Amino acid sequence: MATIYHHLEKERNDVAVKLKDSFYVDNVVASVQNEIELQRFQTIACQVMSKAGFELTGWVSSTEQQNQEKTKCSVLGLLWEPNTDLLTCDLRNISTEIKDTCSKRQLLSISQKIFDPIGFTAPITLIPKLLMQKAWKNYKLTWDQKLSPEIIEEFKNWLASSEFLKLVQIPRYFGGLVDESTTTLHMFSDASGKDFAACVFLRIECDNKVKIKLVQAKSRVAPLKKDPITKTKNEMSIPKLELLAAVIGTRLVQSVKTSLNIHSIQTFYWTDSKVVLCWIENSGTWKTFVRNRIKEIHSSSSKEDWYYVPSQKNAADIASRGCNAQTLFSLCWWEGPIWLKNRSSWPDTKDSDFKDALELATEERKPTVTTNLSLNDSDSNFFEWTKRVSKFSSIV
Repeated sequence: MATIYHHLEKERNDVAVKLKDSFYVDNVVASVQNEIELQRFQTIACQVMSKAGFELTGWVSSTEQQNQEKTKCSVLGLLWEPNTDLLTCDLRNISTEIKDTCSKRQLLSISQKIFDPIGFTAPITLIPKLLMQKAWKNYKLTWDQKLSPEIIEEFKNWLASSEFLKLVQIPRYFGGLVDESTTTLHMFSDASGKDFAACVFLRIECDNKVKIKLVQAKSRVAPLKKDPITKTKNEMSIPKLELLAAVIGTRLVQSVKTSLNIHSIQTFYWTDSKVVLCWIENSGTWKTFVRNRIKEIHSSSSKEDWYYVPSQKNAADIASRGCNAQTLFSLCWWEGPIWLKNRSSWPDTKDSDFKDALELATEERKPTVTTNLSLNDSDSNFFEWTKRVSKFSSIV
């Protein structure tokens, strides 16, 4: 009896932990292996919550919908089809028609209605971000003033193509996850002149087959650096943007590892910036901007896990440049790069020449100051002064 009680108590604790990790505001989103585990999780979860006066209702699972009419339900801002177990963006409240008097307020309001916490639409949602920055950078407009015809036309074209987002569907379940001995994590980072991005893929080997699945992605508009003399805002250098992309990439990896509980999984970090690799691999006293970001990268990743990938093979290239929904649908970038499936097709970083990149990297090295001091017999009190005064000019 004691053994049975211990087993039931352990089972209840496991469900309680899973329940705690699966709560998002007032929704529970969790995955189980089979229908038996589903019934057990549902029963114990209801018992645990009822003790605190909370009632869990409205259960929906993919198994219950197999023989029913195909329906969609909302899950954390996305649309989920239980029958096919696929996720897609919710575009029901987005109008594809805008007036010729479109303002910054309308541009921001419409573009932010595309909610995508995963980031599989990151290349698409990047476009209105760039238009918004363009409006702020080039025009002194209020929130409700009319935008330039150029920006309005670009926004109209982007909005018209957003209909193709309805065709973009990604699987909710990875399938066969997660055996850390046969599964690897791959992060790609990239930057262009105006933005930077990172994406994380799972490479799953199962039954002599290899599957590549997008787990998470993020794209950001490049910050504008203010010139201290002219007071104008200039674009940041490409190497620094590549470094920012690498930083958000390491953050995404940590987020994925925590969410999927795969902390010891083998991880590959890919970047097409040789300058960034030089900063990561070579120890040195870098200037503040580079030093702080390299410190964060080293705190969450090992420099041996960073690899060079040519730009044409970089999976994050499309996310850093942006595209319309029609192009994204045809590329199917959420299925990962094809070359990643075959280990023999992976880039060989040993043949890469880092000489020019090392010269660019050293430009961010913090200058060192050397002071030569010569003392004579009359300056015997010098070292006593250094104990009391910290400023060299004051001692002199």
